[in-house]
Amino acid sequence: MKELFFILLVTSSYSLLCLYPIFFKNSLILKKLNLSTQDLIILNILLLCNSLLILCLLNLKISSAIIIIQFFYVFLIFLIFRVIKIDQTLKKFLPYFLFTFLGLIIAIDIANNLTLYWDAKKLWLPKTLIFFNDLDLSELQNTGYPHYSFFGSIIWSFFWKLSHMEEEYFGRIFFAIIFCLSIFSFSRLFGDNFIKKNFVFLFIVILIYDYWHFRGTQEILNFSFLLICSIYFYEIIYKKKQLLSKLFIIFLGINLLIWTKNEGIIISTIVIFLLTIFMKKKLFFKTTLLLVFAIMVFLRFKIYNYYGINVSLSEDFDFKNLFTIFFSNLNFNNIEIILKYLAISSLKFPHIALSFICGFIILFDKKLFFKSLFIYLYLVLSLSTIIFIYLSSPQNIEFMVSTGLMRIFFEMSSPYLLFILVLFENKIETVKISN
Repeated sequence: MKELFFILLVTSSYSLLCLYPIFFKNSLILKKLNLSTQDLIILNILLLCNSLLILCLLNLKISSAIIIIQFFYVFLIFLIFRVIKIDQTLKKFLPYFLFTFLGLIIAIDIANNLTLYWDAKKLWLPKTLIFFNDLDLSELQNTGYPHYSFFGSIIWSFFWKLSHMEEEYFGRIFFAIIFCLSIFSFSRLFGDNFIKKNFVFLFIVILIYDYWHFRGTQEILNFSFLLICSIYFYEIIYKKKQLLSKLFIIFLGINLLIWTKNEGIIISTIVIFLLTIFMKKKLFFKTTLLLVFAIMVFLRFKIYNYYGINVSLSEDFDFKNLFTIFFSNLNFNNIEIILKYLAISSLKFPHIALSFICGFIILFDKKLFFKSLFIYLYLVLSLSTIIFIYLSSPQNIEFMVSTGLMRIFFEMSSPYLLFILVLFENKIETVKISN
């Protein structure tokens, strides 16, 4: 009972840390940003995560980072209390109770299972312990697969220590909060109707949730950060308002993708590529975006090199002979193996199957097809990337595919949810016209 109380307390605290802008949305400070409440919530959590990342990259200890970030939030709240009148109406907080409640349910399930995946025990937990124990960043070189990105371990250690509890899963609870927050933000694209939005939120969380995603691996984080990027990508293309603020949010998400898993570099490259194609801006503006992204990736490798950490993207690949290996593996049998596991993954993850069904229906509507063109292009690029990765491996392909494809397919799958949104919007427009 005592442990359940602390889970409730910690989960509620984590949720409030994400949602605190809703208390101050009528402030002069936040009004000047001209962002919706949901935008402010997303901006808040991405700034928190990026600030935590930067502090750790400066080799600041987690204990010190906790003090600095706590001081910042206390100071900000104090400042807003002094400057403006705070909106404390319970009615305006009601839409966020479901977010906190689902986060609590998932947190209880995480605490009830506690099983860590092999990768989590051998790769991610040792990195987490380095941050948790305030060791030097260079110590990452002494862990398994030191070349892997490590932001997930920073979050794990930070919120584990912030909870002041001995159990490591209090750090992983924040993975669930970020997951719920990304789905919560996505659901608001379905309109302003309170019941409709929250039904979509609840439905998608139930559709996707499985403890499998919270066993200490990092795919759920990349899935969530990529979904956030996809939301603002969609809005940039179709809403065409507040371009710079939405681009800023996308780049905050991309930076976290880069530092969470090595595949995040490839995923974010696809996002930036599509953004420059579909965004109606001049060449100079697009070139600037590409340059900013290139600098972000360069800094990732430069910082690894500075701390003496292995900079290789993967030790399972022979990059000098990558294309030679690819063409030697390019045969019907290997492609069949990969396609088989892609099909199995689609059945394991219902949101992928549902998204593909919606995407198939959209193919027969010319207007919707062109509206969804960037989603189809992302689908082709993501699947092609997965196929290329495994055909380029010098290892046994069936073993590599059976142990890793499901996870990489899942973390790349969140933009597929936009197929559901496009089809849903069309049905709503059809109903309005018929009425």
